[in-house]
Amino acid sequence: MDKPLTAEDLKAYEEARKTLGKAEGKIIDRIDYIIKTIFKAFKKRLSCWYFYGAAEGEVGEIAMDDFDVRPTMEPYHDMLIMLEYKEGKKMKKGEWGLQDGFPTRWLTEDFEEELQQGIAEYKAHKEEEKAKEKEKQEVKEKEKQELIESAKGKLSAKERRALGIK
Repeated sequence: MDKPLTAEDLKAYEEARKTLGKAEGKIIDRIDYIIKTIFKAFKKRLSCWYFYGAAEGEVGEIAMDDFDVRPTMEPYHDMLIMLEYKEGKKMKKGEWGLQDGFPTRWLTEDFEEELQQGIAEYKAHKEEEKAKEKEKQEVKEKEKQELIESAKGKLSAKERRALGIK
C-alpha cells in the first residue's frame, strides 16, 4: 500500500484489538468453566488445559468451529456421554467423548443439566449393551448345550462309554 495510514486507521485498529481481547477473554473464561465442570462431573482431577500449539503457560489460539471446541485437557481421561448433536442437516444422538472437545453451543447455553443427563444416559446405554451381550452369550451357550445333547443322543451305549459320557 503506497498511501500512508491515518491516525483514524490506527485508532480503529487499537479499538478493534481491545474489543477482540475482551471478547476472547470472556470466551476463555467460559471454556475454563465448562472444562472444570466436566472434570468435576466425572470426579476427575484437571491439571491443565490448552489449545494445540500453545506456548508454555498459555492457552493458545482458540480451536473451535460451529460444531465443537477442541481444547487439550490433562490428564487425559475417557469422559463419555450420550449427546444430541447435529450431523449435516440431521440431529443425531450418540456417544460423545468430552475428552476430545465439547459442543460449541455450550458456550452460549446452560449445559450442566445436559451434561449430568448425558452421563446418566451413557451409563444406562452401557448397562443395556452389557445385558444384550450377556443374553447373546446365554443363547449361544444354550445352543451349544443343545447341540452337545443332540450329539450324545446319536451315540450308541458303547460309543458313550468309550468317550466317558454317561
